[in-house]
Amino acid sequence: MRLASIGLGLALILGLSTPASIAAPPPARASRVPTLYHKNRSFRIPFNVDPSERSRLKEVQLWVSNDDGFTWKAKTTTPPDRPSFTFKATEDDEYWFAVRTLDTQGRLYPSDDDQVEPSMKVIVDTKPPSLVLESDGRRGSGASVRWEVHDEHLALGSLVIEYQVDGADKWRKVSINQLALIGSETWDAGTAEPLTVRAQIEDRAGNIAQSTITLPEGTPSNPSLAGSQDAEFLAPPPLSSGPNFQNSASRTRASEPRDVFPPPTRISKRNAPAPIANEPNPFTASPDEEAEPFESPAPKEAPAAPSRSLLVKDTHFSLQYEVEDAGPDGPSTVELFVSSDGGRNWNRRCEDQDRVSPIQVDLPGEGTFGLCLVARSASGLGDLPPRPGDPPQIWVEVDSTPPSVVMPKAPTVGTGQFAGKVAIYWQATDFHLPSHPVTIFWRPERGGENWQPIGPPMENKGRTIWNVPPNVPPRIHLRIEVVDTVGNIGSIETTDVGPVIVDRSHPKSRIIGLDPAAKTGTGSKESSTK
Repeated sequence: MRLASIGLGLALILGLSTPASIAAPPPARASRVPTLYHKNRSFRIPFNVDPSERSRLKEVQLWVSNDDGFTWKAKTTTPPDRPSFTFKATEDDEYWFAVRTLDTQGRLYPSDDDQVEPSMKVIVDTKPPSLVLESDGRRGSGASVRWEVHDEHLALGSLVIEYQVDGADKWRKVSINQLALIGSETWDAGTAEPLTVRAQIEDRAGNIAQSTITLPEGTPSNPSLAGSQDAEFLAPPPLSSGPNFQNSASRTRASEPRDVFPPPTRISKRNAPAPIANEPNPFTASPDEEAEPFESPAPKEAPAAPSRSLLVKDTHFSLQYEVEDAGPDGPSTVELFVSSDGGRNWNRRCEDQDRVSPIQVDLPGEGTFGLCLVARSASGLGDLPPRPGDPPQIWVEVDSTPPSVVMPKAPTVGTGQFAGKVAIYWQATDFHLPSHPVTIFWRPERGGENWQPIGPPMENKGRTIWNVPPNVPPRIHLRIEVVDTVGNIGSIETTDVGPVIVDRSHPKSRIIGLDPAAKTGTGSKESSTK
């Protein structure tokens, strides 16, 4: 398999510096170094050395850090006449790269006393996004789907939904009005025949997730767009410009994407990284790594999730409603119907006894449920109970599971130029994390003390460098808390593995003489005669 290379414009470049032999470019602030994304763990990193200076060099060294530059390790070396390094990551992570050169006189640049500055950052991401696609019901020629997508490095603007009429060869693209991690879309398919609907999305590293579902025949609706007198003016969406998906008839089982999500009505929260806004993939893949042709729309900003979806923490909650044209005495009955299988089946859940908003809802457990209210007058007029296949008035997801939090490695206490700093690592996963879900606390090693935050809530980046203030005792414990959007809290502490010793000093004493301010004698008579 051929290895992909980082574009030459982003390669590590070496130049001449006197009298310190060959030098890297002037140090750049780490925040200004571009971050690249790659979907393979093996790739080449090109570098350039002026041919006239190669004779002065013995080797070029590649140094790597996977903790935001807190620690650096020599990864590999190569002669100066080689065009690139080959890097193989052991796991998905963010890697910083820097170069050092060793000349023929044994001098290193940068030297051991200089601070290492990254020249490149690469996020290795080999996992495809999680994509759930479900039917949101059909009425006549109308079709509706809902989706939920998650990925730590998601390119949300790449989401594409297409449909195909049963028996047809062409795929038509659905216009998505609002891009969101959890969203829905309704369109007129121009026919009540069964439909095949497929969705595709990718992350910034180019990993692709696909999902395909079948929508049944459209049920009669009142009124029906397809059956109205203006139906001839309702043109279906334009055909896709090309074969965006691989033809299902020619797709082999080996090429099918693996199922990365659980059944639609019960979405697992585990191993779901927090979402991040989209960005184009800057890598140029080699020919054998290119994805199958797929035309992605231009990235769009992600608005808030549609109001038809609610996320709640508890199975019991109050739901507000209103009844139109209720008459002078109001409705005679207000009933709540619930579906736990995407609208395929509906069950009467409860009745609002006082028929005044809100209604008390009690759902059977965690999961995604469709809700419909049915209000009727004393004469029996009003809403009809939902039928199989009818879309809900609102979706409600019950999430009472706290985020999963682990410490993949113990906190690292800095030494040398990093003295007074502690590198803290964590892995937090949940489908519903806000933008800044992580708060880190400290307390003295002895029990009974309160936890104190080291700073404000932060992004779920997996690591941070803490500048330890002077009032912190030498032995402490750390606690990492992660809260999701509905308030579930997951946490982990160092109390199970031992304290963090932030004071790494090793005092050594020696006698240097008498205090000049002290009074001294001339010694005894005996000693003076000896």
